[in-house]
Amino acid sequence: YLSQFGAIYSEESGWMNSNESGYTIIIDPIDGSDNFLSHVPYYGISLLRQKESKPLEALVMNLANGDFFVRTENEYYRGNITLLDEKHAIMCDNVPKVGLFEKAYENPHIVEKLQKYKF
Repeated sequence: YLSQFGAIYSEESGWMNSNESGYTIIIDPIDGSDNFLSHVPYYGISLLRQKESKPLEALVMNLANGDFFVRTENEYYRGNITLLDEKHAIMCDNVPKVGLFEKAYENPHIVEKLQKYKF
C-alpha cells in the first residue's frame, strides 16, 4: 500500500521496491520487539518519509497504548488512536533530563564512555 508514496526500506526486509519519484519511506514495522518480548509496554511502528535524504514527515506509534507522535515541516504533535481529532502540540526541551539509549546492552563500550562523563 505505501509503495505509491515512494521506495520502501524496511528494517526487517531491506529494500522492498523501487520508485523513481525520489521519495523514500523508511519503516520499522515492529519497533521495540525486544520490549514486546520482555512485556515492556512500548512497542510499535516507526515511519519516516524523505525526499533525496531530506526528512519530510515522521510518525512513531506505540501500539501498547495507542499514542502516536507526528513530525512534519510545519507540525509537531502527539495524539492517540482513540481520539484522532485531538492534536496536542509538543514543545521541545533543549535541556532534557532523560535520554534513551536503545540496545545499550549490546554496546557496553559506549555505555562505559557515557558513564565516564556522567550521562
